[in-house]
Amino acid sequence: MKIICQYCGAEFQAKPSAVKKGKKYCSKSCYDAAQFKGVVKPCDYCGNPVKISPSLVKERNFCSNACRLAWLSTYATEHLNVKGHSAGHKAPHLTELNRERNPKLALEPDAVKRGTYKAKEHRRRMEAIIGRRLRPDEDVHHINGIHDDNRPENLQILSHTEHMRLHWRIAKEKGVV
Repeated sequence: MKIICQYCGAEFQAKPSAVKKGKKYCSKSCYDAAQFKGVVKPCDYCGNPVKISPSLVKERNFCSNACRLAWLSTYATEHLNVKGHSAGHKAPHLTELNRERNPKLALEPDAVKRGTYKAKEHRRRMEAIIGRRLRPDEDVHHINGIHDDNRPENLQILSHTEHMRLHWRIAKEKGVV
């Protein structure tokens, strides 16, 4: 029996029993397309059409996660990054604010300048002593507090948490905090 597809208008053959049961579409894709009640919007990154259920329509619609990530990367670099911010997304005004709110937090006077003072020398020295690389959560503590003194007897491995606790305790004992 010849029938006309109610979605695409193509003529197709169907068994009389199928027509009796209500067959109206020539293929599963025509059936699925006819059942879809959503909207078709262009992808905000590549422009490909995207079928979206009405409840899932958003301000930005993407055809894939790759398009979403690519758009987000472009948007972040062009619109979100503010001039004057350093790498690592640290705003200079927050550094100043932290210094104002916690003036006693820096234990040594050179603590701010020390960021480039051969920062890895004590870690390299400790790795040579123990014969393995230090894990990222391991800190090297200078027992006598002199950061240039990298003698093996002056270096101690502590977890980052233990290291911070030790420095807070020392600061309290000094009356700095």
